[in-house]
Amino acid sequence: MSALTKTESRVQKAFQRHTNKRLTLGGLRLLMRLTAYHEAGHAVARMFTGLELSHLASVSIIPTGDAFGSEISEHCSAEAMIGSYPKEMRQSAGRRLVITLLAGRGALARFG
Repeated sequence: MSALTKTESRVQKAFQRHTNKRLTLGGLRLLMRLTAYHEAGHAVARMFTGLELSHLASVSIIPTGDAFGSEISEHCSAEAMIGSYPKEMRQSAGRRLVITLLAGRGALARFG
């Protein structure tokens, strides 16, 4: 197997921590590609649902803690206030948030 990049090495170590197994280079790159689809799915869903993008700080496939990737957002006051919206607005905003949260899995199902 050829030498791993720094990112590939980090993903391999994270995978081993979770499963006690090693991935082949092909398997490792597949996991990274699927993680990228998953994390990008969250960000893209924000754009298509009209949710606020200004607080989206980063999207990454670098493993941290128990996650193989992440979407990092700063505090969004509009989303934090959903509970105080009138019922119709609450339902609409809530649906958009759910779509965004589930979009990672949706992206995997479509492109993975």
